[in-house]
Amino acid sequence: MARETLLSRVPIPPENVHRWMAELPPSEAAGLYESELASIAGNPPALDFVFLGLGEDGHTASLFPGTEALSVADCPCAANFVPALGEWRLTLTLPALNSAREVVFLVEGEQKREIVGKIEAGGDYPAARVRAATTLWFMDRAAARG
Repeated sequence: MARETLLSRVPIPPENVHRWMAELPPSEAAGLYESELASIAGNPPALDFVFLGLGEDGHTASLFPGTEALSVADCPCAANFVPALGEWRLTLTLPALNSAREVVFLVEGEQKREIVGKIEAGGDYPAARVRAATTLWFMDRAAARG
Protein backbone atom coordinates (compact mmCIF):
# COMPACT_ATOMS: atom_id res chain seq x y z
CA MET A 1 0.00 0.00 0.00
CA ALA A 2 2.80 2.44 0.85
CA ARG A 3 4.49 1.68 -2.47
CA GLU A 4 1.27 2.23 -4.43
CA THR A 5 0.13 5.41 -2.72
CA LEU A 6 3.41 7.12 -1.85
CA LEU A 7 6.72 5.57 -2.82
CA SER A 8 5.91 4.96 -6.49
CA ARG A 9 5.29 8.69 -6.90
CA VAL A 10 8.66 9.96 -5.72
CA PRO A 11 12.24 9.21 -6.82
CA ILE A 12 13.39 7.18 -3.81
CA PRO A 13 16.21 4.71 -4.46
CA PRO A 14 15.06 1.14 -3.68
CA GLU A 15 17.90 0.73 -1.16
CA ASN A 16 16.30 3.53 0.89
CA VAL A 17 13.05 1.60 1.33
CA HIS A 18 13.05 -0.72 4.34
CA ARG A 19 9.93 -2.82 4.53
CA TRP A 20 8.70 -5.16 7.21
CA MET A 21 9.06 -8.81 6.15
CA ALA A 22 5.44 -9.50 7.05
CA GLU A 23 5.49 -12.85 5.27
CA LEU A 24 7.72 -14.23 8.07
CA PRO A 25 6.55 -15.29 11.54
CA PRO A 26 5.72 -12.08 13.47
CA SER A 27 8.47 -12.27 16.11
CA GLU A 28 11.09 -13.04 13.48
CA ALA A 29 9.92 -10.18 11.26
CA ALA A 30 10.02 -7.74 14.20
CA GLY A 31 13.55 -8.87 15.12
CA LEU A 32 14.81 -8.50 11.56
CA TYR A 33 13.31 -5.05 11.23
CA GLU A 34 14.83 -4.02 14.55
CA SER A 35 18.27 -5.09 13.26
CA GLU A 36 17.79 -3.28 9.97
CA LEU A 37 16.54 -0.17 11.74
CA ALA A 38 19.58 -0.22 14.03
CA SER A 39 21.92 -0.42 11.01
CA ILE A 40 20.44 2.71 9.44
CA ALA A 41 19.16 4.76 12.38
CA GLY A 42 21.15 3.60 15.41
CA ASN A 43 20.14 1.77 18.54
CA PRO A 44 17.90 3.17 19.84
CA PRO A 45 16.83 4.54 16.47
CA ALA A 46 17.06 8.27 15.82
CA LEU A 47 14.17 8.82 13.42
CA ASP A 48 13.79 12.20 11.74
CA PHE A 49 10.18 11.95 10.61
CA VAL A 50 7.29 9.57 11.24
CA PHE A 51 3.98 9.80 9.37
CA LEU A 52 1.00 8.24 11.18
CA GLY A 53 -2.72 7.79 10.82
CA LEU A 54 -5.45 7.35 13.42
CA GLY A 55 -7.92 4.51 13.75
CA GLU A 56 -11.47 4.96 14.99
CA ASP A 57 -10.48 3.09 18.16
CA GLY A 58 -7.55 5.44 18.85
CA HIS A 59 -4.87 3.11 17.48
CA THR A 60 -1.89 4.32 15.50
CA ALA A 61 0.82 2.38 13.72
CA SER A 62 -0.28 -1.08 14.93
CA LEU A 63 -0.52 -0.01 18.55
CA PHE A 64 -4.10 -0.94 19.45
CA PRO A 65 -5.87 -0.25 22.76
CA GLY A 66 -5.23 -2.95 25.33
CA THR A 67 -2.49 -4.75 23.42
CA GLU A 68 0.86 -5.86 24.78
CA ALA A 69 3.01 -3.74 22.47
CA LEU A 70 1.86 -0.64 24.37
CA SER A 71 3.98 -1.72 27.32
CA VAL A 72 7.13 -2.56 25.35
CA ALA A 73 9.83 -0.23 26.64
CA ASP A 74 13.09 -1.92 25.72
CA CYS A 75 12.99 -2.29 21.93
CA PRO A 76 11.82 -0.22 18.96
CA CYS A 77 9.87 -2.95 17.15
CA ALA A 78 7.24 -5.43 18.25
CA ALA A 79 5.04 -8.22 17.00
CA ASN A 80 1.64 -7.31 18.42
CA PHE A 81 -1.35 -9.66 18.54
CA VAL A 82 -4.58 -7.69 18.15
CA PRO A 83 -7.48 -9.71 19.60
CA ALA A 84 -10.11 -7.41 18.04
CA LEU A 85 -8.74 -8.33 14.60
CA GLY A 86 -7.66 -11.86 15.44
CA GLU A 87 -4.29 -11.27 13.82
CA TRP A 88 -0.69 -10.28 14.39
CA ARG A 89 0.59 -6.84 13.44
CA LEU A 90 4.13 -5.46 13.27
CA THR A 91 4.75 -2.06 14.74
CA LEU A 92 7.20 0.48 15.98
CA THR A 93 6.84 0.87 19.73
CA LEU A 94 6.06 4.03 21.68
CA PRO A 95 9.72 4.57 22.66
CA ALA A 96 10.73 4.51 18.97
CA LEU A 97 7.90 6.84 17.94
CA ASN A 98 8.48 9.20 20.84
CA SER A 99 12.19 9.48 20.10
CA ALA A 100 11.51 10.79 16.59
CA ARG A 101 12.29 14.43 15.93
CA GLU A 102 8.94 14.95 14.25
CA VAL A 103 5.70 12.97 14.06
CA VAL A 104 2.82 13.98 11.83
CA PHE A 105 -0.68 12.54 12.12
CA LEU A 106 -2.99 12.78 9.13
CA VAL A 107 -6.63 12.30 10.11
CA GLU A 108 -9.58 12.51 7.78
CA GLY A 109 -13.24 11.70 7.77
CA GLU A 110 -16.27 12.24 9.97
CA GLN A 111 -15.86 8.72 11.40
CA LYS A 112 -12.73 9.98 13.21
CA ARG A 113 -14.43 12.96 14.88
CA GLU A 114 -15.48 11.06 18.01
CA ILE A 115 -12.03 9.62 18.74
CA VAL A 116 -10.36 12.96 18.04
CA GLY A 117 -12.65 14.51 20.67
CA LYS A 118 -11.81 11.79 23.19
CA ILE A 119 -8.09 12.28 22.62
CA GLU A 120 -8.42 16.07 22.91
CA ALA A 121 -10.28 15.52 26.21
CA GLY A 122 -7.33 13.58 27.59
CA GLY A 123 -8.44 10.03 26.82
CA ASP A 124 -5.76 7.38 27.17
CA TYR A 125 -5.53 6.01 23.63
CA PRO A 126 -2.41 4.75 21.86
CA ALA A 127 -2.30 7.76 19.52
CA ALA A 128 -2.47 10.11 22.51
CA ARG A 129 0.68 8.46 23.91
CA VAL A 130 2.75 9.56 20.91
CA ARG A 131 4.66 12.60 22.11
CA ALA A 132 7.69 13.20 19.94
CA ALA A 133 9.77 16.40 20.15
CA THR A 134 7.37 17.83 17.56
CA THR A 135 3.99 16.17 17.11
CA LEU A 136 1.61 17.73 14.61
CA TRP A 137 -1.97 16.77 13.84
CA PHE A 138 -3.46 17.60 10.44
CA MET A 139 -7.21 17.01 10.12
CA ASP A 140 -9.84 17.71 7.56
CA ARG A 141 -12.95 19.61 8.69
CA ALA A 142 -14.96 16.41 8.96
CA ALA A 143 -12.55 14.90 11.51
CA ALA A 144 -11.92 18.10 13.46
CA ARG A 145 -14.23 19.03 16.28
CA GLY A 146 -16.30 22.18 16.14
